[in-house]
Amino acid sequence: MYHLHRVSSPEHVKTNCMPPSNIGIVFGPNLLQQREMIPSLELLANMSYQAKVVEIMAAHVHDIFNVSEEELKLLENESIEDEGNERFVGEEDVPHTQSKT
Repeated sequence: MYHLHRVSSPEHVKTNCMPPSNIGIVFGPNLLQQREMIPSLELLANMSYQAKVVEIMAAHVHDIFNVSEEELKLLENESIEDEGNERFVGEEDVPHTQSKT
């Protein structure tokens, strides 16, 4: 949910056009799925509620999950630092795929 909050923050909305309302529309049906199959018209009626719940959660993540703005900034800085340290496993890293020449 923190990531959705960050994506929908004012500094990112200028470039990605994803305010909390759009985040709710896109992610609501996926995050709040029905357990059983229901008729499609009822499913459509429920989508507006799902979207609104996710919109509110994305917009107010610090209140709902009791996280301060300072903690959110620390999490954001931490995740930015980690992005440069990603390493992908190649064939040479897996012992059974190394050539025996």
